[in-house]
Amino acid sequence: RKPLAAVFGPLPSKSFQLPLSGWEPLRPNSHTMEKPAPFKIGGLDLPMVTFEGPYESGVTRLADLLVAHYGEQDLFPVVAVGETGDSLGYGWDIYSALLARKCQGYYFAHASGESFKRPDAYGK
Repeated sequence: RKPLAAVFGPLPSKSFQLPLSGWEPLRPNSHTMEKPAPFKIGGLDLPMVTFEGPYESGVTRLADLLVAHYGEQDLFPVVAVGETGDSLGYGWDIYSALLARKCQGYYFAHASGESFKRPDAYGK
């Protein structure tokens, strides 16, 4: 039998390359219910904030900050959450809040714990 490409011709490439821009973390001005919680992973500054108000307000605030910073058209969220956060619904609530703002992306859970933060553990 002849390969499909021999009958219909080769298909166009499905891969692409885009240059990555520099890391520019979101640094919101703290509100009364927020406290800065500096955090680094491998030297990468991840500006975290502890929200000390109603849960739903915190989810709304985070989604609003992300959309305001990146723009509705440019934000494609990839929400990766550990088993525990997934079971509690935290990641899904954030994903749903972004989806409600027309920011469709990906959601997946991975095994919890430092020993499972490896590419081969994602999606299991």
